[in-house]
Amino acid sequence: MILRILLCLCLLGSSCDVQAQPAIQPQEVYPITEVVHENDWYVQQVKAWKLKTESEPKNAFAWYNRYKALRYADFPRIFQDSLYKKEVAAVVEEMGRHIPETFEYCYVRNWNGHQDQEAWEWLNKAYTIDQNRPEVYSGFLTRFELEGDWEKKTDFARQWFATKTIAPSLLYMAYNMLQSVDQNGILFTHGDNDTYPLWVLQEAKQVRPDVTVINLSLANDRTYFLKLMKHRQIRVNQAEIEQVFDQLPWEEKRAWMVRHLEQMNQDRPVYVALTVGNKHLEELKDQLWCTGLANRYTTDKMDNIAVLCRNIEQRMILDHLRFQVYTETFPYENGLAQSTVAIYLTPFLTLVEHYTEAGMATEANRYRELAQRAGQLANRESEVETYLEKLQTEY
Repeated sequence: MILRILLCLCLLGSSCDVQAQPAIQPQEVYPITEVVHENDWYVQQVKAWKLKTESEPKNAFAWYNRYKALRYADFPRIFQDSLYKKEVAAVVEEMGRHIPETFEYCYVRNWNGHQDQEAWEWLNKAYTIDQNRPEVYSGFLTRFELEGDWEKKTDFARQWFATKTIAPSLLYMAYNMLQSVDQNGILFTHGDNDTYPLWVLQEAKQVRPDVTVINLSLANDRTYFLKLMKHRQIRVNQAEIEQVFDQLPWEEKRAWMVRHLEQMNQDRPVYVALTVGNKHLEELKDQLWCTGLANRYTTDKMDNIAVLCRNIEQRMILDHLRFQVYTETFPYENGLAQSTVAIYLTPFLTLVEHYTEAGMATEANRYRELAQRAGQLANRESEVETYLEKLQTEY
């Protein structure tokens, strides 16, 4: 209040020299799967890009960034708040008046829509305008996965890999996640970064194609779920699915799918990626055993330490934790590393605790150093040190 009063006095007094605050400069808004900023940054960028589109209404790059900033500001609202959806839709409509035949507008129409035929048509139009834009590939992979057009999915996964636009840290994480799964395993994932890079490596580089990756969000569609089960020759109880699948609330359906496939496929181990938050599978937490960047789901007691050691020491690639490359080519790589590297803390700290309890100092120190390095890259040093100090006092 004092500041507002002083400001008013200055504006009224002829001798008062008030300097205007510098205008916020618009900055490119990267996808939140690559760079995550504080919410206020997105709010400010909405304002900055709004000014840009008002002064340059034919600037497609400005409109694209304005839309992305608005979509990411208060991100959960895009799915929950009808007024916010209308606000976003109004920007899309305005884009259509000013830049209707651009890649940016067509892609935004697809992005702002749902997985229906109209959205796919806008994706096709964006791809026709510019086939070199990497944004379209995730949409095409989703489309062909849902439609069961596995050949086209493979084709677009290879095209995406060839663009060299997927951040190395994502591909390392995807590789190591697949290597955390035993032969012919079933791996449940949840979002973009723990699904698309896995598909791309499987299709473009033939890395662990034996693993069936099931995105929990997509699997909510019963038609797709059954189509995928048939394609991958995974057994299901058809009668039980018809009885409960569409009746279960989404929160319960995720855990049900994990349990159902484990019960029906004793010869195919079931896993949940570490990137799937605990809140999504809280009721299964006592049956999840860490084997790397995934948890094995089993109702039997499991000696996961031996499996975890084997996967880390013989299957996974960890060089990027000691030395990161391509930071110039991928300007967002360091920011992305915070999320992709943090996932390693669970297996590393699990082994630190195991070897500390067993009195095996050399092995414990090795994983302590890896955990500290991961904590450093993930900007979670203090949390890691607190945990390690606690272990020292307990053992």
